[in-house]
Amino acid sequence: MVCAMWKWFWCLLVVVYFNGYAQNVHISGGVYDIHTGKPLPYASVILPAQKKGVSANALGRFRFRIDSVQDTTLVRFSCVGYTTKEVPLHLVNEARILLKPRVEVLNEVTVYAYRFKKQVLLNPFRRKRTVGLGNFSGGSYPSSLARKYVKPDDFDEHCFIKEVEVLFFNGLPAANKTAKFRLRILSVTEDGRPGEDLLQDNLIIEKHNRNRTTIDLQAFKLRVPEKGFFVAVEHLFIAENEYREKKTIQVNDTLVLKDFVSVKHAPIFKGVLETNREEDLGAYYWSIQGWRTMARLNMGDSVIEDKIPVPAFKVILSD
Repeated sequence: MVCAMWKWFWCLLVVVYFNGYAQNVHISGGVYDIHTGKPLPYASVILPAQKKGVSANALGRFRFRIDSVQDTTLVRFSCVGYTTKEVPLHLVNEARILLKPRVEVLNEVTVYAYRFKKQVLLNPFRRKRTVGLGNFSGGSYPSSLARKYVKPDDFDEHCFIKEVEVLFFNGLPAANKTAKFRLRILSVTEDGRPGEDLLQDNLIIEKHNRNRTTIDLQAFKLRVPEKGFFVAVEHLFIAENEYREKKTIQVNDTLVLKDFVSVKHAPIFKGVLETNREEDLGAYYWSIQGWRTMARLNMGDSVIEDKIPVPAFKVILSD
């Protein structure tokens, strides 16, 4: 009788193990330009319903794990300069996902020349308390941070985005790690949120210096719209950006997890704390639901005393 019970127990374990294993499905494939067939480096691969996602690597290849495969599950593929595409999950594995370039229709073409007579630095953020801004999805999918800038009165006519300086937070294990991120310049919508890409190039920046990286944008001739623009940085969920963080987690009064290891993605961007929640600070983070204002973050019980964290960028405009 005892022997029979043990046989039953081990059979049950085997069934549970293999059922669990079968539900962990690995999906892989590649993202390419539909016309040239060239890979799209660091394209975003998002499963909106599962709130999960990854970034393709430098060769446009992606790989992720999902608990189960459902025909109704959609995978969203996107890349700067290309039209977003959704594909059913069961058609994704080992597939070549082809994206179409966006076609920008210009009603009028105006040629401007740099004069370099005037230069303005935006957002020096001196004497403000700094914080670290990691991935706002909790490590589930690549997210972005954005900050709005208005066209200053210093320019009577047009002006251009000459330079953007991105600063990094030094107080965490990822501070010394080389990492890549995507820089985006976005328009401002009618309701003041981040809009379409003004910079159509897939601009991937590699962080070497632990404190800051300066990106020269003069070659793109990005004219500042009258409504202003957003500077955005996007985390890339790629292998070279991964780092592991070990910490103790207090689950409840009696349960403590020691040396809990979680996988995170560098870099950690530098932010500053703003105090006025009533004013539109123009700070947003991207989630599966779209762009959300930083003012909606619940900071009432945190150590930052109800202040709002916003990205710390330095932007130089020139005529």
